[in-house]
Amino acid sequence: MDLNLEIEKKNVKSRSRILIIILSVIILLSFIVTFQVLFSILRNEKIYKGIYVDDINASDLLPGQLYDRLITQYKNEYNNIKIKINVGEYHTDYYLKDFDFSYDIDYVVDKAFSIGRQGNIFNRLSEILNTNFNERIIYTEPSFSAEKVDQIVNSIYNQIYVPVEDPGFEIQNDIAFIKAGHHGKSIDKEHLRNEIIRFIKSRKNANIDVPINITYKSVMNLDSIYDEISLEPVNATSRVENGKLVIIPHKNGIKVDREALKTVTDKINNSENIIEEVKLTLVTPEITQEYFKSNLFKDTIAYFSTYYSTEGQANIDRAENLRIASEKINGKILAPGDVFSFNETVGERTEANGFKHGQIFEGGRIVEGIGGGICQVSSTLYNAALRANLKILERVNHMFTVPYVPEGLDATVAYGVIDFRFQNSTRWPIRIEAFMTENNQLVMRLIGTKEKTDLSIEFYNQIIKTVPFNTVYIDDPNLPEGTTKVVQVGKNGAVVDTYKIVKENGIEVSRTKISTSSYTPLDQRVLRGTGKVQNYQENHQEQETNQQNQELDQNQSQQQDQHQVQEQDQQQTQQQIQQADKQKTKTDQQETETESKSEIIDDTTTKTNVMDANNNNNNIDENNDDGNAINDNNTLDMENSEFQQ
Repeated sequence: MDLNLEIEKKNVKSRSRILIIILSVIILLSFIVTFQVLFSILRNEKIYKGIYVDDINASDLLPGQLYDRLITQYKNEYNNIKIKINVGEYHTDYYLKDFDFSYDIDYVVDKAFSIGRQGNIFNRLSEILNTNFNERIIYTEPSFSAEKVDQIVNSIYNQIYVPVEDPGFEIQNDIAFIKAGHHGKSIDKEHLRNEIIRFIKSRKNANIDVPINITYKSVMNLDSIYDEISLEPVNATSRVENGKLVIIPHKNGIKVDREALKTVTDKINNSENIIEEVKLTLVTPEITQEYFKSNLFKDTIAYFSTYYSTEGQANIDRAENLRIASEKINGKILAPGDVFSFNETVGERTEANGFKHGQIFEGGRIVEGIGGGICQVSSTLYNAALRANLKILERVNHMFTVPYVPEGLDATVAYGVIDFRFQNSTRWPIRIEAFMTENNQLVMRLIGTKEKTDLSIEFYNQIIKTVPFNTVYIDDPNLPEGTTKVVQVGKNGAVVDTYKIVKENGIEVSRTKISTSSYTPLDQRVLRGTGKVQNYQENHQEQETNQQNQELDQNQSQQQDQHQVQEQDQQQTQQQIQQADKQKTKTDQQETETESKSEIIDDTTTKTNVMDANNNNNNIDENNDDGNAINDNNTLDMENSEFQQ
């Protein structure tokens, strides 16, 4: 029994060993088989299952086989896929090849083959197993030429595009050609470009409908076109360039029949690409270029002169100042609208510019200063400008009255402070002639063109107030007691309103106050002797004083006689100027007519040569370049306050 049991135990052990061996063999064989299978999978030369390229199943295909399939499909798409573009009546077909279409087949094949072949064994096996249950799709990325796309888009755009043309007109001679114009056409280039690219990438046949954008022409407005065509005639005129006169040609005016123009505009607004004609009437301006040239500088439109003295060195120096200023003004040309500035024309009064010392008004007294006498030039020119009826822009009277022009008709200047300015307010250019005569006349003559030969201008001064001068006595021990000596003759002050009277055919048509001039009285300064002398010396000095008073009275009489001589000299000067004018005209008869028309010298001119016979300060001028020459109380009324007489 025990023996059998022992045998049975041995048999069980033996069977267990056999079973273990068998299992071990099976496991070993399974491992070997599994290894062989896995090794076979990993060494597979074909693309793993579950991999697609676009819509092509690449499973179990060798890379070369996939390449061939893709080439076949690519060639089919390249040559046969069509994109049709429709723009209105314009239809054009394009193929993918027209856009240099292509894609990288080698890259796609390599990418499909590389799946399951990267990383370690476990990563590879995991990726291979995953593709068996989850498809992997590789999309090809086609390439194309963006430049080709733009070229095609631009070609289509250029065939469709029509720029809008608004209605307009063109004038040739006496006909206006009215053009209807047309609407504009265009497409949205960016939209078309995006659509083409979208269908290239889809690699499918497509129809692209592109809308045409219409830009409507504007409506021709009757009032606007009438105003544009209708033109007022423009007279010939001139301008000054570099001191020379340049003539600007005239322009003809244009008139058009409004009803005829309305008929045409109605038709134009309802049509495209037509041209209608409208007859015009040309209007010649009053002053043509030919007429302008033939009438330049043919008349003396104003003339004025004043007297100056050359007795003594002081007056000789003063006359030199007049000469320098006159030469700078002489020949100055003003085109219509131009402004004359005395200070800009004459320049700064300095010794470097040749000006001499002379007596001027400063601080209420008579003193020496550079450029004395200059104001006589500005005052003479002021009177000429007034008589030419020009527009006065800036004029200031002196602090004290001056002897060479009536009160209210003077014009002071001070460089950098006070200017005398006027404007050529006529339609013709003006040339200023400024010169000095042998008989001591300072002459200002304005040469231009008279448009009204029956026009005359006069001036009237209304003295509002007179302020007597004060006498200031200065004790002088160098003079014998009881004797006096006048060293500065006094001048009364005044407030004067000046009126310009315009007459046509001798009939007054306007009376305008042009200025209010305020003059400060100039103190009379008298030296009074305080010296002690013997009685006989006192009597002798008294006799000398009486003799001086007699000589003063005699001088007054001589100056009155001199005034008469001045009037004769001025008449003689006028005759000389008239003779000079006659030499400038083409015929004696024409010059006689011109002289009769241009002679505007009135009694006021003669009156301006009245000299102050009561003093030795006849040629004193208020030309103070330091700006101290004008009384703070001076006022100037430049407003045109007209009233009828």
